[in-house]
Amino acid sequence: MGSGSSEADREAIAELVVRRLEQAAERDRSWLKTAGEAVGLIAAAVAAVYLIGGLVLALRLLLDGSSVSEVAALIGQMARELVITTGLVQALGPAIIVALGVGMVYAAWELPTVRDDDPRWPGLHTRTAGVPTWAALILLAVVLMVPAAALISVEARWSPAEIFAVVFGFFVVYAGVLVGWYAIRRVVPRRPGGQSRYKAERGLLAAAIWAAFTLPGALLLAGSISLEQARMCLTTSADPIDGLFVASTRDTVLLVREEDGNEAVVAVPLQRIVRLDYGLPRDAFSPCPEPRITQQPTTAP
Repeated sequence: MGSGSSEADREAIAELVVRRLEQAAERDRSWLKTAGEAVGLIAAAVAAVYLIGGLVLALRLLLDGSSVSEVAALIGQMARELVITTGLVQALGPAIIVALGVGMVYAAWELPTVRDDDPRWPGLHTRTAGVPTWAALILLAVVLMVPAAALISVEARWSPAEIFAVVFGFFVVYAGVLVGWYAIRRVVPRRPGGQSRYKAERGLLAAAIWAAFTLPGALLLAGSISLEQARMCLTTSADPIDGLFVASTRDTVLLVREEDGNEAVVAVPLQRIVRLDYGLPRDAFSPCPEPRITQQPTTAP
């Protein structure tokens, strides 16, 4: 009797140990799965920012007269860090700032204050603040496109390509505004105000939507900034390197230079540059100085 009982105890203990080991292994697999998903999300976010930066630089080059094939080759020659920084600072940054401000407003107040009496998408027959919704949304899309249009107007660059970019950008922004209006409008009337969780959800939803339809305008605004003429004077030659100024990193200056009818990105280390001029017409730059030739010391025989 005692032997049978001890055998059953040993089997129970062994089963418990196996179950504990399986639970530990399951936790490890769950942790690895979560870590893998986090790494995947980070990689996707970096790729998205890289794509946005590439679109900004591509639009800038296209509006400055480069062909599509030249733009593809030029973007491929640029440093990945430069493209990511451009997308994050010049396009995604403004959209995030707008989204944060709007998210706080939507979290504090019940917006939009409309009755859910028009189930048709996207509810343009309602009225917002006494104004027909369709007119208010068109005005919002126009306002979002004003900065880019104003920049192009100031630079007197109303070429057919830029007019097309502004018009196309307006329709993209307006489509995003319609989707965003419908999404917010369908969520707001479903719960009463005053609940902290509901306010947070409403604020996050509004922030995400506003970031989405502010991004095209911010991208067009960043892409409308024209590349300036630049001249680099080198330590080893009096012949300058002329081109379009792209960026200056911690250790390199990047220019787009035209050679034999083709454009290429020229990267020159800072230690080789005597002077960098940009922002003037090409014929207004000063000539480069003659390189200084240092006399090598000679030793007596």
